[in-house]
Amino acid sequence: MRLIDADDFIERFSHTPMVQEAIRKAMDKMPTIEPERKKGKWIVYYECPKCGEITKDFTEYCPFCSADMRGEDDE
Repeated sequence: MRLIDADDFIERFSHTPMVQEAIRKAMDKMPTIEPERKKGKWIVYYECPKCGEITKDFTEYCPFCSADMRGEDDE
């Protein structure tokens, strides 16, 4: 399937207003489609407050320095 600009098509290939109107009416009866949308998801990163390394997986311990990441600060 290919999306086109219907108004541009009518202007380019119709030389008289009467033909343009006939094509416009025929095209108005055609179904319209929604273009396919690209899909994705947000990526969340977690930064270790002890070593500064970044990971995308939330874990109880930092995979780089083994700091306890269960929410209590020991400082």
